[in-house]
Amino acid sequence: MNLWFRLLSAFTKNVGILTNRYSTGYRMGIYESRAEKGRVIRFYLKRQIIRLVEEKMIETPTVFILGAGASKPYGYPTGNELITQLCKDLDWEPPRISQSTSNPVTTVKTEIQHPESKTFRRIKEVGFLEGQIKEFRDALYYSGLSSIDEFLEHRAEKYFHDIGVLSIAMSLIPKESTEDLLDPSKDNDKTGRWYGYFYRRLQSSFDNFDKNKFSVITFNYDRSFEQFLFTAIKNTSGKTDAECAEKMKNIPIVHVYGKLGNLPWEGGEYTRGYEDRSDYVDIYKVGQGIKIIRDGVENSPEFKKAHELLEKAEKIYFLGFGYNSTNLKRLDITHHLSKKIAGTAYGMDEAERSIIYKIIPKESIHLDESSVHTAWFLKRKVPFD
Repeated sequence: MNLWFRLLSAFTKNVGILTNRYSTGYRMGIYESRAEKGRVIRFYLKRQIIRLVEEKMIETPTVFILGAGASKPYGYPTGNELITQLCKDLDWEPPRISQSTSNPVTTVKTEIQHPESKTFRRIKEVGFLEGQIKEFRDALYYSGLSSIDEFLEHRAEKYFHDIGVLSIAMSLIPKESTEDLLDPSKDNDKTGRWYGYFYRRLQSSFDNFDKNKFSVITFNYDRSFEQFLFTAIKNTSGKTDAECAEKMKNIPIVHVYGKLGNLPWEGGEYTRGYEDRSDYVDIYKVGQGIKIIRDGVENSPEFKKAHELLEKAEKIYFLGFGYNSTNLKRLDITHHLSKKIAGTAYGMDEAERSIIYKIIPKESIHLDESSVHTAWFLKRKVPFD
């Protein structure tokens, strides 16, 4: 129903109710004057209007496309940061022999141990050789690339692929923290956190929540966005896990490159709770949920679903996205240039923007200012209508 019609209906209905109620109160001496009665009526009408506005749903089919920058405010790394973290986690040196000459007669040889990182040790336990792990680490370090996905796309060795996805899983799982994810003290304009604002803009009743016509296509492996929504819905409504899961399942959230396992409420063959560290023993299963670009993902069910969502959309918003040319082509974004397209461009200079405009013409996309993070972009540019 049109928002203005709803507001007018509510106004007409409530004016009658409130006028009758507070006229009675005036006659009974509850209010000292008609002016005070009027102030009370205006206060309650204003509160009713605010409630109706807050219950406004997304009625226009809208797709939000998430890149690494969208998860960064919640402790997850960008592409460059993930490579740095992986190289650090896989850094290892064999024991060295040191000669002590403190005794002029006898030279004492001692072995200096370099402790293995948890990631290095766990990948070795899965069955990979130290030499293979070191070769992978050195190649990644010296590749000059800013994305682990892009690196693995260029390397055909199967053990590179396997070590890569295991390393990604080992690096990202420790970032999961529900307490940190929903910490209200960190939800402010400086941090760039946006999940809370997004959720509040969807604040219709529990019954109507899944009637919001939005969907999410994410290139991230982490599950923070859906974990936030599920936890917030459950605690707002007081409903059971099963009831909240039904609502969430009606809102498409597509991980085109896979994710760190399904959350328990999602069901499926392999599920893992958010911030569940126990599955380090099953790290291989977690790694299997990650799909690298060269794995033929453009023909995967996830990308087919993404194309269906984009086909139905009237508005497309990129959040924290890097606009990698391969990713844009896989989305077939040029097929949707007649639609409203906008996105963040945090930290991007004119040269980087010009590269994007070669794929998406400048007149077909609005890229926000380089100083504007996702939270501010949503507040400034996304009407949620």
